[in-house]
Amino acid sequence: MRLFVAVLIDDKLNREIDSYKSKFELKGIRKTPDNHITLAFIGDVKDVEKVKNALKSVKFKSFQLRTESLRIVPNMISPRRLEIDIVKDKCYDELLSMQKIIAGALQKSVNYKEKRKFIPHITIARIKDLNDAQRSELFDTFNRTAFTQRNFKISNFYLVSSILTEKGPVYSVVETYSLS
Repeated sequence: MRLFVAVLIDDKLNREIDSYKSKFELKGIRKTPDNHITLAFIGDVKDVEKVKNALKSVKFKSFQLRTESLRIVPNMISPRRLEIDIVKDKCYDELLSMQKIIAGALQKSVNYKEKRKFIPHITIARIKDLNDAQRSELFDTFNRTAFTQRNFKISNFYLVSSILTEKGPVYSVVETYSLS
């Protein structure tokens, strides 16, 4: 089973993010099926129970995060993703700490190794093979789209399965872990 650990975005903010996604109806842009912050991409796992048990050991208090701005990653010349950044404040640091605890628990149980530095964000779309006209339309839409900062509470984290299909990934919650 292909797994990752994430925090999911609450319903109200989800609706707002989905309305932003609807502005980017361009060929070559594949919108994400949901809105979340990936804390650890585990990959294919045979012993799901081992992962579940490792994550049960994670103890952390709930906290608030704040969305910041919409950005094109890695840059405007070679766009690959549309992301919403998270404000870098004390609560951002809480998320970094929680992610390290989760990564540590997974490393002990399933030999998890992070492949890149954790930078919290919400990916809203993946971008592939835009021609010059499509790229220009993307930039025009991006420049007209202001994203308003919003607070959202993190009171759970989730073990999520990801099934790859021709239309994109399909995500399902495998287990929910409550924060105190």
